[in-house]
Amino acid sequence: FLTFKIFDLLWPSDFIKFRIGATDFCVFLEQEITGVTTTTIGIAAAIFLAVKSLIQPLIGRIADNEKGNQREVKFLYVSSILIIVTPLIYIFAKNIYHIYIAQFIYGVGMAFSSAVWYTLYTRFVDDNKAGFQWSMYDTITGLAGAATAFIGAVIAQYFGFKSVFILISVFSCFSLFVMIFLERHAIKNYSKK
Repeated sequence: FLTFKIFDLLWPSDFIKFRIGATDFCVFLEQEITGVTTTTIGIAAAIFLAVKSLIQPLIGRIADNEKGNQREVKFLYVSSILIIVTPLIYIFAKNIYHIYIAQFIYGVGMAFSSAVWYTLYTRFVDDNKAGFQWSMYDTITGLAGAATAFIGAVIAQYFGFKSVFILISVFSCFSLFVMIFLERHAIKNYSKK
């Protein structure tokens, strides 16, 4: 379907996104949401991880059954939209049940993102450089996550968590728009050939 380098489409889905650290998220829950306990924080984390883990193989199977990359690209768009919505739910959350709903949605979004991203990345990784390319991906996303978790913590301390969640949604929207632009650019260039 697309002849451009798949990495041109994938990098925005992970590198532009703004992240919040797990510790910061726990502080947000304790400070902003009524009825939060250590157990409810654990339940929120478990909902996200369970939903992501249970849905991800299904998405991976669907991605494997298609020739080409069109479905995977659309799945990346779905994941981006769900990931954009999640912090907006946090902004308006009043109780832990709202957080549980947000964590469920985030789990679905990350299931789409992870399964499809790994499918596409693996499909186009250079066989002779697979170890290096995967290690560079992990290094860059790890460093990006560290930087944005720190920046998010500072912003939360001085401007509040709502500011952080707005930034997360804005950066995620930007990531989605970059992916759409790159896909359309690739299709336009492909149709000229």
